[in-house]
Amino acid sequence: MAKKKSTLVVMTKARELAKYIFDSCEKSPMKFRFTLCTMLENYCLNVIEYIYVANSIKDSDERIIYQDKAKRLLAMID
Repeated sequence: MAKKKSTLVVMTKARELAKYIFDSCEKSPMKFRFTLCTMLENYCLNVIEYIYVANSIKDSDERIIYQDKAKRLLAMID
């Protein structure tokens, strides 16, 4: 019986956050859309990227570097 790959909870939550931010930015006023919203959208995409990269790395020291980068960006979004 083949095992189904499960998605990490942190990845699911990062995608949900990105969807929320992208949806919210569509409804935001024009003066924020090309400044603040663009930054937030880029931060979300970078968080997802760093999580994927950290998950693919076996070396724990290098993996922690990418996890810390994602954590810093999440703090910026907050």
